[in-house]
Amino acid sequence: MMKFFILISLLMFLSCQKKLTKQEEATIFAGKAMQDIASGMMAEVQKAVDTMGAKKAVLYCRDFVPGYTQEKLATWSQKAREELGANSFRFRRISLRNRNPANTPNELEKAILEDWEKTGRAQPTGYERDGKIITLHPIKIASPLCLNCHGKIEQMNPDIVKEIRRLYPNDLAVGYSLGELRGAFLSEFTFPNEPK
Repeated sequence: MMKFFILISLLMFLSCQKKLTKQEEATIFAGKAMQDIASGMMAEVQKAVDTMGAKKAVLYCRDFVPGYTQEKLATWSQKAREELGANSFRFRRISLRNRNPANTPNELEKAILEDWEKTGRAQPTGYERDGKIITLHPIKIASPLCLNCHGKIEQMNPDIVKEIRRLYPNDLAVGYSLGELRGAFLSEFTFPNEPK
């Protein structure tokens, strides 16, 4: 997490020195969005665990996340239009070991995630595809709270394991340790065509 803030600070410092590229602007913007979305989501999950218990929080999380994501998408899409001049902004989470098959990365994203895992040097990155700017920001298992549902099966509460298997029969999103790479926050921007 600290490396992420250092990178953002460095990019902001460099912005004073030179005009940022669209890719750099998009990467900084997506980092801010990710921080907002992740911190809000973690706070809600913690509240659910505290009030319902971890097992019931699994169902709550499954039902809560899609609506929360849509709400945040609307907010950050508007900001992308206002702050960056973007036509559109979308985001989603991707992982090599996903819980939701919709979060499966494409081949290039898979290669980036595999490189991050192999080298241990996960850092925000991006590329352009089909006229879109794509950014990826690493998501790590940052809190013991995450291990309730994403930890090693033999260390998880058996009731939680049973509930996850009931809700997600093809789940791959377990077996993690604290600090381990969980996946990436992927953002996609489109911008008006600039005259040549």
